[in-house]
Amino acid sequence: MNLTSVRSTHIPVLDHLRGLAAFLVFAVHFASLIPADVVGDQILRLTSCGMYGVEMFFAITGFVIPYSMYLRGHTFQQSGTFLLRRIARLEPPYLACIALIVCLNAITGWRVGAAALNPELQISAGQLLAHFGYLNAILGFRWLNVVFWTLAIEFQFYLSCLVAAPLMFSRHTAVRVASLIAIAALGFLGTGVRNQNPPLLPYWLPLFAMGMTTCCAFTRQLDRSVAVIVMTIVIAIALTVNGATSTAFAATPLAAIVLMNTRQPWRVLRPVAWLGTISYSFYLLHLPIGQRMVGHLRRHVPANALGECITLGIVFVAVVGASYVFYRLIERPSQRLSQRIGRRRQEMAEATTDLSVTAPGLAREDLVPARVVVLEENAGIA
Repeated sequence: MNLTSVRSTHIPVLDHLRGLAAFLVFAVHFASLIPADVVGDQILRLTSCGMYGVEMFFAITGFVIPYSMYLRGHTFQQSGTFLLRRIARLEPPYLACIALIVCLNAITGWRVGAAALNPELQISAGQLLAHFGYLNAILGFRWLNVVFWTLAIEFQFYLSCLVAAPLMFSRHTAVRVASLIAIAALGFLGTGVRNQNPPLLPYWLPLFAMGMTTCCAFTRQLDRSVAVIVMTIVIAIALTVNGATSTAFAATPLAAIVLMNTRQPWRVLRPVAWLGTISYSFYLLHLPIGQRMVGHLRRHVPANALGECITLGIVFVAVVGASYVFYRLIERPSQRLSQRIGRRRQEMAEATTDLSVTAPGLAREDLVPARVVVLEENAGIA
């Protein structure tokens, strides 16, 4: 890898991919609320594909997190800084969303009375506390927001990267190849879990490994021919563990990253990129706000396809607006906090050497000056 290959580390298409994945998740959650006799089975089957937006998020994370660690020259000694950076990025919006849900549930309980409150809106102390460690599914508690299970999987992946990243970027090609295949093969450990959304990382690892392999090829840690062989093996494992549809949706954003890494997508798609910018806020808020709006709006619109389209259109606009406010007040400050963590140490290192940032396995002539590295702080979901 040379200097010019890392001068622009922001990949424009990533924002579009996040926006698309977030919209797909929105579509599947709200289309499922529409009666089949109103829109037809074919429309519902089409929108049901939105559930695979999660697979797209996982594959993007599998690429972006190792890519960020590579650019920072991550070593095992920097594990604490890495985790602090991810916690600062992920937790404030997550905790704010939990607080919002608690408040909304309390308001609903006050309006209808505690006795009439839907059991799904009642919150126990154990259920609430389990959220702080992403342990709800493991401990048998219901998530306050059903999308939180994906944040738990992503956090497990962050922990696994502390061990995986040094292996992925080892000086020895054989270690890189073996580590990528081994990570994907761990997916077989999750095949016995009978759950629609397995709560532990192993089942999802083949999809993350597809992103990790793309990262190694993208940063030229693997020769093209070797990368093709490794990716073929990883995809074969993903097909076996996760199925053809999940694998295809995971491969889609990775193909876009490879084919369009330096290209600006069409201007007409800028709204999708903007949605990608606020996608974490949108992802967190679309159910707590949107589901409550649907019930109220249906009382005032016709009970037909037009009425449902009007309802979902209003809900989408309202959720986007709320997400933007949430992004400016909560998410953006958390991004800035994440970016500041570890910066002082990096600046001190740069003051002592002109070539301060390197990734494991790079020769001296491949070192990258810290000042040209603009890191991509967003992962797949966050």
